[in-house]
Amino acid sequence: MLIIGCQSNNNKIADNEKVFSVKDYVVLAESNVNSVTERISIPTVQCGMCDMNIAEGLENLAGLEKFAISIDNKITEVIFNPNNISLMEIEKAISMTGYQANDMKADPAKYITLMNCCKLPQDRG
Repeated sequence: MLIIGCQSNNNKIADNEKVFSVKDYVVLAESNVNSVTERISIPTVQCGMCDMNIAEGLENLAGLEKFAISIDNKITEVIFNPNNISLMEIEKAISMTGYQANDMKADPAKYITLMNCCKLPQDRG
C-alpha cells in the first residue's frame, strides 16, 4: 500500500546539502564574491509537500548555489551567480512547479496536478 500526502516542515537538511527548509526566516551566507542573495515571495505555498515540490524544481538549476524555503513565512531565499542564472529564471522554475514566485503566477497546467493540500483552499475539490 502506498500512501502519499502532505508532509510537515521538519527543518531537514537534504542529502546534497544544497537544499534545506527552514521553519523561520534565515539569512544564508553568500557563497562567493559573484553570488547574489535574493528573497522570493511564494504566497501560494500551503504545506510541507509544497516545500518538497519547490525544492525538486530548484535543486538542479545551474548557477543556483543554495536556497532555503520557509513555508511559515512564504519566502524562498536563494543564493545564485547572476553570470549563470537570473532571478527571473529562478522564479520561472518555481512557477513551473505550480507555485507563484514574486509576481510570476504559477503555471496553471502544473498547478492543477498538485495534491489538494498544495492548492489554495478555494481550489480544493
